[in-house]
Amino acid sequence: MIKLPNECFFIIFNNFQDDFKSLYSCLLVNRDWCRIIVKILSSEISRKLNNRKLINTCLLTLNKEEQALLIPFKIFLPNCPKPLFNYTSYTTHVDSNLDYGIIDWLNYNSYEKVDVWTYDSDYLVSAIKCSLIAMFLRTNKRLKCLEIFTFMFNDKLIKNIRRNNTVTSLFLYKNLVVLEILCKNTTLTSLNLCGNNIGIKGGKLLAKALCINTTLTSLTINYDSIGVEGVKALANALCKNTGLTSLNLNNNSIGIQGVNAFTDALYINTTLTSLDLSYNKIGAKSLAKALHINTTLISLNLSYNYIGVEGAKALANALCNNVVLVFLSLNSTNISIEGILVTLAETLCKNTTLNSLNICSNSIDIEGIRALINALHINTTLTSLDFSFNNIGIEEGKALAEILCKNTTLTSLKLSGNYIGIEGGKKFAEVLCINTTLMCLDLSFNQIASKGICALVEAVQKNITLVSLELYGNQINDEIENILKNINCICH
Repeated sequence: MIKLPNECFFIIFNNFQDDFKSLYSCLLVNRDWCRIIVKILSSEISRKLNNRKLINTCLLTLNKEEQALLIPFKIFLPNCPKPLFNYTSYTTHVDSNLDYGIIDWLNYNSYEKVDVWTYDSDYLVSAIKCSLIAMFLRTNKRLKCLEIFTFMFNDKLIKNIRRNNTVTSLFLYKNLVVLEILCKNTTLTSLNLCGNNIGIKGGKLLAKALCINTTLTSLTINYDSIGVEGVKALANALCKNTGLTSLNLNNNSIGIQGVNAFTDALYINTTLTSLDLSYNKIGAKSLAKALHINTTLISLNLSYNYIGVEGAKALANALCNNVVLVFLSLNSTNISIEGILVTLAETLCKNTTLNSLNICSNSIDIEGIRALINALHINTTLTSLDFSFNNIGIEEGKALAEILCKNTTLTSLKLSGNYIGIEGGKKFAEVLCINTTLMCLDLSFNQIASKGICALVEAVQKNITLVSLELYGNQINDEIENILKNINCICH
């Protein structure tokens, strides 16, 4: 009898990677199967790192140098034989589950009680985490994503990350991190510095690193208080950097000076494709000018800013000429005033590239809603529209539903938090019997009573393209909820 190669067994067993019970049974058959299955089980080790028993196993893998880091904290390692397999060498991802597993291990072994909600400053958690991450970086050649939450780096660990040539995604939350990592690491492509409060100095250091680094493609700097000067330094770096394609500066209060600096950078930069400037107390007038010239930016998020009348008009004018932007978010930007939406709606009649538009939470008036409805009769490129929380009443809701009889490009429509009521719900039900392109519809929190819901349920059973119907916050009884669950609709 010809023996199957191990590669074939691996493919077979890998199909059962979520069936742990079967894999554990097969693991006991013989040594060859055991070796193969251990690799498969250990590849998902990150999902189980919140288990103290697994933390116990990981601690047994520490070398003398990593163990020495724990001695000053009087942390006693398990008195057990070393594991038969190097389980930690197979995983590709280490995340926050590590924190919870360490807390569970400390509490079980009668160390000073650690609260899962206030462990940020706990020195025992930080010490163990530092040793374990050092061990993962040493033993693992498959590690791609590393998430490190709330603890102080030591010099040894910084050097390990800087020298590492496998990790491509690094998420550092509430960490005082040395940004020189970027200057020498040549594999990191994604860096998230959310909540590190790096300040102006950190922003300038990061900008300096970006002038040197050529591999990083995605950078997130949320809630980091980098200020106007830090933003100016980053904007200057964008004029030189040729690798970064995605930049998220959410909630940094960059102000008018900061956005002007980015506008200048967008005139020069030719690689950035995604920019998030939400929650930054900025307008859009200067950015709009850049959109006339920039030919690479395809995604722009300006949510939760006050873009103003002039800014909105300038943005609308830019969209008439821009031929690359495909995603625009203007969530909560006060575009309801002085007929601004009418201007934007007119733009949608001319623009031929934008396929996703978010204008939720803008309290849009009837005139603006009607203008948008008319635009959707003409526009042939928009596939996703978020019109949630905009005071849309019954008649406007029915008019929006009517669009779906003629519009053949919209695949996603969100109308959550409006007031379309029973009649609006029934109208959407009628349309769903006809429309063959819509895939996602959100009608949650729309005061739709049971008759409207029943009509929608019947329509969904006839519709062949809709994959998601959200009806949270409407009048849904248990019988209707069970029907909706059976047809894969989301409801509560």
